[in-house]
Amino acid sequence: VEAAELDPRRRALAGCLQKLSEPQREMIAVRYEPNGSVHEMARRSGSTPKAVSESLRRIRLALLNCIERRIAREAHV
Repeated sequence: VEAAELDPRRRALAGCLQKLSEPQREMIAVRYEPNGSVHEMARRSGSTPKAVSESLRRIRLALLNCIERRIAREAHV
């Protein structure tokens, strides 16, 4: 990815993260902090690793779709 492409994607990501609910943003933040693990997240929440992984998958998919829509919209402006 070239540097010129990175800024629009980062801007889109920042905007899309703000559209997530607070619990969704918290899950993403915890998962991607150093040593963040699905197993630890599951233990803390009293859930299963599979359930946490599925939640993260849905959140990442929503973020990806949002980023793609925002970039497409910017390209047509």
